[in-house]
Amino acid sequence: MKKNFLTGLVIILPVGLTVIIVLLIIDLLTQPFLGFAEKILHQSPLMSVSNPIISSDEALKIWSKAVILVAIFLVVLMLGLFARWFIFKYLVKIGDKIIHRIPIINKLYKTVKEVINVMFTPQGKAFKQVVMVAFPNANTRCVGFLSRESPTVFNKPTNQELVSVFLPTTPNPTTGYLLQFPIDEVIHIDMSIEDALKFIVSCGMVSNAKGTDSKISIPKNEDQ
Repeated sequence: MKKNFLTGLVIILPVGLTVIIVLLIIDLLTQPFLGFAEKILHQSPLMSVSNPIISSDEALKIWSKAVILVAIFLVVLMLGLFARWFIFKYLVKIGDKIIHRIPIINKLYKTVKEVINVMFTPQGKAFKQVVMVAFPNANTRCVGFLSRESPTVFNKPTNQELVSVFLPTTPNPTTGYLLQFPIDEVIHIDMSIEDALKFIVSCGMVSNAKGTDSKISIPKNEDQ
């Protein structure tokens, strides 16, 4: 009975937590506009249809949230469309400069913007390869992500060709260490970025690694 109960928890908890988080996000997005949307939909003929399952008030709230979500989606879509226009890009840059001049708010804005940019950066652009390096000492190995070739200013003191490797922490991969390793000390792992993240978040319990290969391709730093 204990094993069956634990198996049931493993199955239902991810689904349940996902549903709860989605509902919380929906409430967070729709709550500021809920009263306005309910006033508009209250006179709609759709609300006059009786429903034996839920009350009219609950139906009104559900429909209001649905309309708000659709409206938010359309607004974001239009902003994305306008953002491709040169004039709108210029206005966004001006607004960005103004916010960066406001004390306290500029630091919060910069942090949030950087986090969002990282979250929505495609995996192929955010990190290049999954690698393994010696860390925290020569006798242990750590899984990391190859970022790019190190700036030349880092190579000169050591007279070595270095690469930037991000070593995430477990189980929260959003924090970690950015270290510079000699290229010959970095081992390529035949694992996708997504599988490596699963391995890190699960504390090593989930692994889809296929093998290792010492060959590694360095992404060039175009900003040098």
